[in-house]
Amino acid sequence: MTQARAAPAKANIEKTNIGKTNIEKKGSGISAVQGLALGAALVAAPALIVSILVLLAPGLLCLSADRAPGRPVARASLLAGLAFSVDPAWHLWTSGLGFDHAVALLGNISMLAPAWCAGAAGWLASELAPLGAHALIEAQTQRRKQTLIERRKQLIEEWNLPADQGKY
Repeated sequence: MTQARAAPAKANIEKTNIGKTNIEKKGSGISAVQGLALGAALVAAPALIVSILVLLAPGLLCLSADRAPGRPVARASLLAGLAFSVDPAWHLWTSGLGFDHAVALLGNISMLAPAWCAGAAGWLASELAPLGAHALIEAQTQRRKQTLIERRKQLIEEWNLPADQGKY
């Protein structure tokens, strides 16, 4: 009798495992589309793509190192670096998209440094933002605690309660 009841439970576990493996296989299509888009852009304008990759090097480094869900550090670094990569990319676009222009552009420190510093600033901001938020919440909590202590003292005086009653 006990063996007959155990068999259906085992069958349900196997069905559940099959369902999980089917779900885990989904979701790789977006990576393929991104790879195809990068490959097409690399064929169309290789000097521009290589230059953008060099300008976004700090953000790409964060992208490879960040394992948090949503990759917030990498997103901040890439976004800040991308903002400062528009002007160099525009200069390369207007000068003819040649590798000689790309090398000259990347050799110019006034074009490369702002993009890299912006990427580093994005990284720094994403690392310091949680610390700042924690400090702000802690200060608000302390201020609220002090307000509650003062209000408690007022109520003890108004109600003529002994000061030692109900210590917190």
